[in-house]
Amino acid sequence: MLSSLSLPRTIIRFRIPRQVRYKNFNIKSLILLCILGILWTCKSTSFLDHVGPAPTLKPITEYEIKENSLVARHFIKVPVSEDDFGEMGRRIQILTKWLMQIGVEGNPITTKAFLEYDALVEKTITSLFPFIQRGTESPSQNPTSFANLRKSFMPGSRGIVIPTGIETFRYTCHLILNLRSILKSTLPIQIVYAGNSDLPPQYRSALLSLFSIYNIEAIDFLDLTKILDDTTLRLSDGLSKWAVKPFALLASTFEQVILADSDAIFLQPPEIILDTHAAYAETGTLFFHDRLIGKNLYRYRHEFWRWQMKDHTPSRTFRKSRVTNENFGQEQDSGVVVLDKSRLGVLMGLLHACWQNTYVVREIITYRNTHGDKETYWLGMELSGVEYSFAEKYGGIIGGHVWNVTDGIRREDVCGSVIAHVDEKGVLLWFNGGLVRKKSDNEGMRTFMDVKEDMRWALDGNWRWNRWGNEWDAACMDGGAIGNMSVEVKEIIARSVGVAKEVDDRFAELIGLLEPKVTHKGGKHETSVGEVGVGFEKADDWSL
Repeated sequence: MLSSLSLPRTIIRFRIPRQVRYKNFNIKSLILLCILGILWTCKSTSFLDHVGPAPTLKPITEYEIKENSLVARHFIKVPVSEDDFGEMGRRIQILTKWLMQIGVEGNPITTKAFLEYDALVEKTITSLFPFIQRGTESPSQNPTSFANLRKSFMPGSRGIVIPTGIETFRYTCHLILNLRSILKSTLPIQIVYAGNSDLPPQYRSALLSLFSIYNIEAIDFLDLTKILDDTTLRLSDGLSKWAVKPFALLASTFEQVILADSDAIFLQPPEIILDTHAAYAETGTLFFHDRLIGKNLYRYRHEFWRWQMKDHTPSRTFRKSRVTNENFGQEQDSGVVVLDKSRLGVLMGLLHACWQNTYVVREIITYRNTHGDKETYWLGMELSGVEYSFAEKYGGIIGGHVWNVTDGIRREDVCGSVIAHVDEKGVLLWFNGGLVRKKSDNEGMRTFMDVKEDMRWALDGNWRWNRWGNEWDAACMDGGAIGNMSVEVKEIIARSVGVAKEVDDRFAELIGLLEPKVTHKGGKHETSVGEVGVGFEKADDWSL
């Protein structure tokens, strides 16, 4: 709204000759819009960098409705360029304030002007994020709106979402058994996919049979294509990989949601994050740092971030980043992302992250400057003026203990292929990379972590790529704090490996660990994918 943009009153209350004023009132609106365009081009909007709390807002006035409506129509008419992340952030900040003010008590909610304004704000949101508005099959039903999307979040609900496709199906099975059978987590889980090409019926049927065998409850399937419009997303071709993840967070019916990659493995029940993590309680967000690697090798990435923030006042979290201050290559490990969508600011920041992962934006901008989706979450919050939290420690490592004698210096190293993360007390919480030694290697994907070996974990050391050691160990860390694996953690990993092997034995053919059996019937080749225990029709019905 123009009043919240703090425009000088000498600009807002300009004089128009009487004869023009009465002959054509639209001229005043046109001039106002031109002034707005000039100011927007100047991008002098540092005062928008922090979204104010709702209690500071007063009921909206008729004058503000007119001003805000002018800005809203400008937003609808002039779309955001695919490379202007900062502009999208500024618009989100303004929309957030509008939405907060719409919810203030005392608004003239029954007046025609207010109802039209409320509808215009909804239209503005769907113009910026068209994937929200999905048409319905019935003409009598209204298409999905932002308000309806928010209503779909079950009040007070908490849960885990696991985006799953054909390539990640195997590791999703491993993770589910790690959560349910080993850690006894009771958080409900939603398996998220984007249509039948992404996760075909036979894979969903296999998951259902797995739930039956292990008596696993409170798990549902969520098809994104039935909730969001895929036109600008192009997720349903099954080739989008990382892009599904932010939309899984958005479409999930959970208010407090933990996004987990299929190859994440937890060493504590994930409930502990929602129940006890102080940083999450403060901001409604919790992100985890990646490894401190690639120092001075990603100048283009830092230039990209600086360009997007050229008219933005950096947050306290961004200013203290070691990646920013010491020129490392990657900030966030998006293997686990935790958000409280009941907080409007967090939800709006998530919309920014989703926009960064829409097809055109990700293909020509996002994924060319960063690695997949991983930096889009904190950047979306940052540019949308939303306070966000990172876990204190940067990514560590779990692996074998070795002595490194290169360069004539004997150093103690830990080498492995997984990234370790700790809780606020410095205790191992989860790791990214899965239970197998190396997913991209034919033999490595059939070989699991062995806790009987001299397994250690380390934090705060120096990373180096493992060019001379075991080919399955991607990297090593020397120095820092090296610790022995506790008996409890070793047992969790060992038992998780045990149930993972059972899954692999059951679905070996489906997940590509065995060659498919080809039979000949009536002159035709037919390939068997093995018995999965549940009919395909039932799996098709398992969507929220």
